[in-house]
Amino acid sequence: MSPHVGSSLAGVMTSIGLHSLSAWVDAVSGLGRAHHFANQARMEQQAPRIRAVASLESLLPLSESSSIFARVDETAVQLWKALIVGPEDTPYSGGCFVFDLYFPPQYPNAPPQVHLMTTGGGRVRFNPNLYADGKVCLSLLGTWSGDRGETWNPDISTAVQVLISIQSLIMVPEPYFNEPSYESQTGDRGKAASQEYNKNVRENCVRYAMLDVLRHPPTALADVVRTHFRLRRDALLTQIKNWADDGRPADSAYATRMMDMRRDLETLIGAL
Repeated sequence: MSPHVGSSLAGVMTSIGLHSLSAWVDAVSGLGRAHHFANQARMEQQAPRIRAVASLESLLPLSESSSIFARVDETAVQLWKALIVGPEDTPYSGGCFVFDLYFPPQYPNAPPQVHLMTTGGGRVRFNPNLYADGKVCLSLLGTWSGDRGETWNPDISTAVQVLISIQSLIMVPEPYFNEPSYESQTGDRGKAASQEYNKNVRENCVRYAMLDVLRHPPTALADVVRTHFRLRRDALLTQIKNWADDGRPADSAYATRMMDMRRDLETLIGAL
């Protein structure tokens, strides 16, 4: 299902049956207490004007299988926390990936800074553009070499554009080929390497973007996390079984790990 963009929240939620999901966007207090960029925000005398906040709710995508949610600190609007649900038909599908955003004093002349928090404590690199240390490589952020049209333009670029770009340009079906040096690989060798890469991403998606985030949800987005897993329970359990089956018979250990995590997820969701 393609993301709904520019629709009213009530209309979208009704059309896809997400009546109990909280809004895409909400202002919360105390977000800075557990935010990657909290120290930078505390040192500022005046927060930048964040023009994107007013239009967030009408622009962020919301669908049954892939959504983006944001929380804005009501006392420090330069601090955002966002949750991107991995798109369907990718190795990120159904995972909850948390990002901290910071709007520096130079914004909008400079892009926001974005840090991936879902890294397994710095152990997992989910993508050639998503580093284990939390770095997000994206042309819009000035952290990735891109065409001129892809760079930050203070007149038209927005934080919403950044979040949607992460979801649509980084969380792709075959992230292996996001690495420039691998783009030219074709044939059986490239296909095999991509499949192996996807297995690793899928396993870590279940371990850290499902199990770990459900056990330790970010406070500001805990309601979103729990509702997501309640509503998507059957689809996610089926998906993980299919991922496990993809590993058989060549990699039975992988299949066993996936099925073990599937049972853990079923137990956690059952306790919600």
